[in-house]
Amino acid sequence: MSIHLEVEELIEGYLHTHEIDAEWDYEEQELIIPDDTDNTEKHAQTIADMLEKSELVPGGKSYYHEATDSEKQPVYKIGMFRLDS
Repeated sequence: MSIHLEVEELIEGYLHTHEIDAEWDYEEQELIIPDDTDNTEKHAQTIADMLEKSELVPGGKSYYHEATDSEKQPVYKIGMFRLDS
């Protein structure tokens, strides 16, 4: 099993445990979770931390931010970017 699949399964397990209905945006390479509870930002930060600790992108940095989806509903977007030296 590749590290990519291991990380995805780890995140999917977290989402399932916390009953979070998330979507993967494979084009933008981001996970999108609805901002529908008081704990959504905490969940976004936890998932971003999981991504960063996974070293999925060597030298990468995880991020999360508030946004809106295509229906103008509040969401958090979570992903990673590479820090080039």
